[in-house]
Amino acid sequence: MPPRRSACIVCKATVRPKQHAFQCETCQRWQHRTCNTGIDVATYWETVRGNGIINWWCRECGMPENRFSETVSVTEEPMAIEDNDIGVPDQESTRLSLSVIDQRLDDIAPETSPVSYQVLDTGSKRGKPKLVDSHGYTYTVNKETNAGKIYWWCSVRGKHKRCPATVLQTTDTYQPGVHPHSHPGVPGIQSAANIEEQVKSAAVADVFRSASEIVEEVLAEIVDLREPEGARPKIPNLVRNANRARQRLRPPEPQNLDFEVAYNERDDIHKFIRKLFALPLLPAEHIPDAFEELSSGSHPTQIVELLNNIHDNWMTSSVWTVSSWSVFNMSVRTNNDVEGWHRRINDRAHGSTNVPFYLLIQLLHREAKCLPTQIKLICEGKLKRVQRKSTLKLFKKLHSLWNAYENGEVSTSHILKRCGRIYAPMT
Repeated sequence: MPPRRSACIVCKATVRPKQHAFQCETCQRWQHRTCNTGIDVATYWETVRGNGIINWWCRECGMPENRFSETVSVTEEPMAIEDNDIGVPDQESTRLSLSVIDQRLDDIAPETSPVSYQVLDTGSKRGKPKLVDSHGYTYTVNKETNAGKIYWWCSVRGKHKRCPATVLQTTDTYQPGVHPHSHPGVPGIQSAANIEEQVKSAAVADVFRSASEIVEEVLAEIVDLREPEGARPKIPNLVRNANRARQRLRPPEPQNLDFEVAYNERDDIHKFIRKLFALPLLPAEHIPDAFEELSSGSHPTQIVELLNNIHDNWMTSSVWTVSSWSVFNMSVRTNNDVEGWHRRINDRAHGSTNVPFYLLIQLLHREAKCLPTQIKLICEGKLKRVQRKSTLKLFKKLHSLWNAYENGEVSTSHILKRCGRIYAPMT
């Protein structure tokens, strides 16, 4: 790790801890990798993994023209990297010191090493062509000309952060624009793009397999845990991309619905049933009184039968007590996570209900093979519980109502009415 306030040999800027940097073998001074070292990202990461550069000297110390020697094998002279930098144990025979972390945008210098490009035909989110280079940048099509030229621009184009970098493609020749990137590249982005492309292709080829199963199979087959973090996309993003690729194969949604639901024929019955189905959202001790209040008065025959069914099977049941189905102040109100995993296992067994034991062992073994990759992705924050935006928005509304109810700001009848609007029964 470079000492505090150590200046770069070339740009004179401070070499902060955990930046891409090299230490000269002779003068022991530091130099940014991007400051005319001629070393690309791929070579740098090979060095980090112990298969790259062994000795390195700066220009001022009269190093050879190629600046580094790869003639010494790692086994003959082992290379060590400091613990505080990337977590590799230190060794006394260290000939190269490195340091890795994200750089600030104002410290980025342009890449001087040769760059290679790869075009993915359906690499973008909308299934359009996507260009990926070896420095960790991605591009999408800006425009195409009749002369066969394609103008690519950097895919980082947010409202507050728009990268000006461009690439001109003429047949198989790529020419970078005059403007450099305003952000650092992502090492391993080419591998991640290839994974996404393969997931989309597999999803379109077999529409009856679940997207999550396809993603797990592709990751288990081609993912390399030795590559940088950027080489492994987030699993939820891969699943969404697979489903989005399949969506283009679906027929258009119907614009007119010619059927009616019975409880929508009368507004009073519609609102009453909504209140009834909102009872589990109340505290367990308040549910019986609220049910008695809803049951009082005269009701149509169909409503009376529904009330009797709820009373016999839920309100006075010796198996399912009221406290067992009350979900007041609970963030997880269903067993969808477990049911989803169980359904996925059933789908992999092709819907068979009586799976032989030896086939079940094979299914569980396939699940176990995915654990190392899943653990790695969880540690990197790329595998989380997936919740739609509509679900998160719904929970915020419920949480606000629950707080108001606990503080006595709303009545039982009011919260049932409001929850009934949020949690309506399926039509």
